[in-house]
Amino acid sequence: MTYTGSQENNTFRILADQESLQSLEQDISADCGSYIASKAGITPYTNDSTVPRPEQVVQYYRASSVSLSLDNYNNSAVYSNSAVDDSPIPPSTNLEFLTCLNNTIGQAVPLVDSGMKWSAPSSVGLVGLVYVVWCLTGSL
Repeated sequence: MTYTGSQENNTFRILADQESLQSLEQDISADCGSYIASKAGITPYTNDSTVPRPEQVVQYYRASSVSLSLDNYNNSAVYSNSAVDDSPIPPSTNLEFLTCLNNTIGQAVPLVDSGMKWSAPSSVGLVGLVYVVWCLTGSL
C-alpha cells in the first residue's frame, strides 16, 4: 500500500500480508487522512523497483512482518557489519505524517491478537501456586 503526503512529496509504503493491509487501510484513512494527497491500494508483491528495499525502511512492526518505508530514505547502516548509527530521516520529510502512520500502524498491528482476553488469576490462586512450587522444590 502506498501513501503520498499532501504537504511534501513524501511517499510512504507499507509492506505486509493482505489481511493486515486491508485492516490498516481503514485505520490509516481515519487517523491520517488529512496528510494523504494520494494513495495506491493493495498490490501484490512483485520484485520490482517499487518494492521497498531494506535501507528504505523507517520502522518494522509485529516482529518485522510489517514495515513502513520512505522512498527518499537511504539508511545504508543496515548493510554495515559494525555498529554504525542509522541515517537520519531526510529533513524534507513531513514528520507529522510519519508520526501519524507510525502510531496508527503500531496500534493496529500488535504482536498478539488483541481479541484474546486474559485476566490475572486471583490472589488466592497465586498464593496457592507459590505454595505448590515451594513444596515441589523441597523447601518444606
